[in-house]
Amino acid sequence: MKQFKNSGLLLVLISFALMAVFPVWAEPAEPAAPESVTEETVTPVGMDLPLDGSSLQTWEASLEEVKKDASESDFTTLKATIKYLLFYDFSVQSNRIKLAKKLDGMTGNEIVKLSKWSKDS
Repeated sequence: MKQFKNSGLLLVLISFALMAVFPVWAEPAEPAAPESVTEETVTPVGMDLPLDGSSLQTWEASLEEVKKDASESDFTTLKATIKYLLFYDFSVQSNRIKLAKKLDGMTGNEIVKLSKWSKDS
């Protein structure tokens, strides 16, 4: 029985440690300055592709599009950030559909910047 008490305490300590290292309340990134309009239209790819969170199916399809052109490490960081937000963003209550709707229209880079542990922070 003592083993279960210790494992429960360990789980609580790990949870608090994760919350301290990865705070959910990270300040959102400042919006980028508008780019000048040119004759050529650049199609965003990889981590700069806006994700469609209108439904879970379109969210998953958008992630697959990002995966095609993003580096493996960038995509791994994006997936880890999404898992982190799913668990620690209490407004979505671990609901993938709510999280997809909340992140709808954001790029992979913008989503990663929501976490304090991104490469750019």
